[in-house]
Amino acid sequence: MSKNKYLKFLFNKHYVFHRIVIVLAIIFLSIHLLFFQINVTDSNQDFEIPEGSNLNKVITEFHKQELISSPWRFKLLFYITGNQNNIKKGSYRIKNGDNSVDLIRMITQGLETTHAITFVEGQTIQQVFQTIQDNPYIKKTLDEFNEAKILQELSIDAKSLEGLVYADTYYFIKNTTDVALLKMAHQHLDRKLKLAWNHRSTNLPYNDSYEALIMASIIEKEVTFYDEASMVSGVFVNRLNIGMPLQSDPTVIYGIKKFDGNIRKNDLRKDHPHNTYTRKELPPTPICIVSYQSINAALNPANTKALYFVAMGNHRHKFSETLSEHNEAVNLYQRNNK
Repeated sequence: MSKNKYLKFLFNKHYVFHRIVIVLAIIFLSIHLLFFQINVTDSNQDFEIPEGSNLNKVITEFHKQELISSPWRFKLLFYITGNQNNIKKGSYRIKNGDNSVDLIRMITQGLETTHAITFVEGQTIQQVFQTIQDNPYIKKTLDEFNEAKILQELSIDAKSLEGLVYADTYYFIKNTTDVALLKMAHQHLDRKLKLAWNHRSTNLPYNDSYEALIMASIIEKEVTFYDEASMVSGVFVNRLNIGMPLQSDPTVIYGIKKFDGNIRKNDLRKDHPHNTYTRKELPPTPICIVSYQSINAALNPANTKALYFVAMGNHRHKFSETLSEHNEAVNLYQRNNK
């Protein structure tokens, strides 16, 4: 094509349609060449990029795993987008339907696969530790449950780790350490406890927020439905205020090393630091990890004159102000059901 004919083709209005067709063809060809689907299978959807991996090594591995069919097209796209030196190590998962751009964005922005772990309200710290040990994606740096060592690792100034992590679901990337997760959960508890402490009721029988946490752990084990938590708290606060033992079964159970599911009169009489039948004060530590509902209940008890409650057999409780009323409730809901 001569220069005049070329210029005429570029600028003559009669060739507008032709020019549009050519531009669209170039765009379509570019998309077809560069923006291609990834071949995702069960065997290759999860992959890891080791530290220090360069572009050629990553592309070779992707081709070997059959994620991509054309290494040169994939490499070209890296250079076009300016990401040839931005590959980040990590653990990744590609999804069905993802394309070459999705894959490049994932590994250059470090969009690693996240995993979840849940610490359940009412678990002891040893159960939390075992939950961590059982998770295959967490890097284990603690060989065994050594409370003193863990407290030191977390820089916590306390005699016991019991109750010092928050019950919640936590998200993490592969090879996050056990210590990092425990620290995350402890910091989460610290924030929640400070928030509730700053919005507490007046005239509470606690010297500090740690004692409130102890109360919250007892409430956590006593209630099934949180709409009863403030009433249970009200009963316990009333008892503390008059020097009356809390007489909470979960505190007794906490001190039994091999609890078989049945609490006996002898268990109630056997003294240990957490037994609130033999001791009038709060236990020295929490007895489990807690929810915010229990923390809030401990710090905002119901305004009640009740001093007693008994399980009704439907996971709810009957509250009473006097011992005679309580004994009637015990006869009605427990002794008659045996």
